[in-house]
Amino acid sequence: MDKIIDGKLVRETVKDMLKKEISELKEELTLAVIQVGNNEASNIYVNNKIKLCNEVGINSIHEKLDDITEEELIKKIEILNEDESVHGILVQLPLPDNFDAKKVINTISYLKDVDGLTTTNIGKLFNDEDSIIPCTALGVMKLLNYYNIDLEGKNVAIVG
Repeated sequence: MDKIIDGKLVRETVKDMLKKEISELKEELTLAVIQVGNNEASNIYVNNKIKLCNEVGINSIHEKLDDITEEELIKKIEILNEDESVHGILVQLPLPDNFDAKKVINTISYLKDVDGLTTTNIGKLFNDEDSIIPCTALGVMKLLNYYNIDLEGKNVAIVG
């Protein structure tokens, strides 16, 4: 049986749930988003992330850096790692070609790695340990769970 999945409906449901849970926390949450360069797709993604933070009650810091070296970027991430008022760090990809994206991502504390892309979080995920799950994979699983779709023994195609 074919099923049309309404991602916007699920998004609003999850967003409302998050807004309620976040409002009940004793401390304010802050996400730091670091963007290097002026990639147009990245501009859209970052703006959407900041907008969503605002909608659910998460503070956001957007560091848009046009003229920075890899070493300066790593130092900036290390400072955010130590900042107790920052709960999550996201480095928007892609980075400029002359940057080692893996090295930059792995500078993020695995505890603040909201994308789940550090080697530590990926290793924990593959070893079935508690970890931060990459958002696209988690989003797909949330959609399937919302619609009670069991994938066991099925072939799946994801479009879009």
